[in-house]
Amino acid sequence: MQGLGYRMTMSPERAALDDKYAQGQRTSLIEGYRLLAETEPDAGLFRRLGICLDDSQQFEPAKVAFRRAMSLDHSDSISKRRLARLEYALARKAPQPPKPAKKPR
Repeated sequence: MQGLGYRMTMSPERAALDDKYAQGQRTSLIEGYRLLAETEPDAGLFRRLGICLDDSQQFEPAKVAFRRAMSLDHSDSISKRRLARLEYALARKAPQPPKPAKKPR
């Protein structure tokens, strides 16, 4: 958890979004986080955007957001773990190619 000093340097818009995020209103925050990312690019912001997108089943944009978070903060283990979990789940759901038919004997 980040300290009070971090919260004091945060824009009012970001603080309002993060408050709603903490209350679990994640799917309604996607557009707000996207708009804020244009002016305040931050690893935590992109991580939360990725989580909101994942919760909304927008998996490809979620992967992009997690990758962006990791590019801004290489030690962001949460984004790394969430991206790995998302990619694993998507790989398991992907349709498998049909197996070749066995030749009759």
